[in-house]
Amino acid sequence: MDLDGDPFVMFGHGNVLGELMELIHATGGYLTRVVQNMPEPRRTAHPSLGERLARFHDPAWNPGAVNRNLEVEVVQLADFGPRPGERYVMGFTGAKNAPLVRLLAERHAISLDTLVHPSAIVSPTARLGAGCVVHAAAMLGSCADVGPHCYVNKGAFVGHDAVVAAHCVLAPGARVGGHARLGAGVFMGMGSIVLQDRVVGAHAVIAAGAVVTRDVPPRVMVAGVPARVRKILQGSGDDA
Repeated sequence: MDLDGDPFVMFGHGNVLGELMELIHATGGYLTRVVQNMPEPRRTAHPSLGERLARFHDPAWNPGAVNRNLEVEVVQLADFGPRPGERYVMGFTGAKNAPLVRLLAERHAISLDTLVHPSAIVSPTARLGAGCVVHAAAMLGSCADVGPHCYVNKGAFVGHDAVVAAHCVLAPGARVGGHARLGAGVFMGMGSIVLQDRVVGAHAVIAAGAVVTRDVPPRVMVAGVPARVRKILQGSGDDA
């Protein structure tokens, strides 16, 4: 069957699987395969991969036929091989996907696609690295520099001249002020704010609703208004 648009393959999967399927659909593509890179947890309060995929065939969940009601094949990483015309996206976020990014490049010469929702506002002078994902209603300002494999969720904002290093995750509504700098693997929780000119060290975690008014060291968790260090993080993320 010939279909308009590009077929996508998703490597790994997590809580953002449904949102990524919707984003692929919004950009005119369709998901054909999910490649599992590790066993799925046996006990979890979240729906399984099979249950999530089944929802996209249930009119009660998917009345708009997101992903065109197509079957999605699930394959193991050891059995994966590229097919002509495919595009690729990572199904989970943050620095923890860095080893898989490297493996795909080394084993299959695969690079991940950058996906931007049609409703996102991206300055013509902003830069996006390979594998970035920018969701609906996000905004990237003039000369913002967002590094490879970052995940900018719905309604997030990156101000002018800000630098967001590789594998950062901005949860819905997170805001990065102008000229601020986020190190690699930073996670910003829902509604958190980094004020202009502030520097956040690599692999730091900014709790939901926190307001960063001073620089943040690497590998700490900060929370509150103003944000203060609440925990030292050990071995978080991947230093790629």
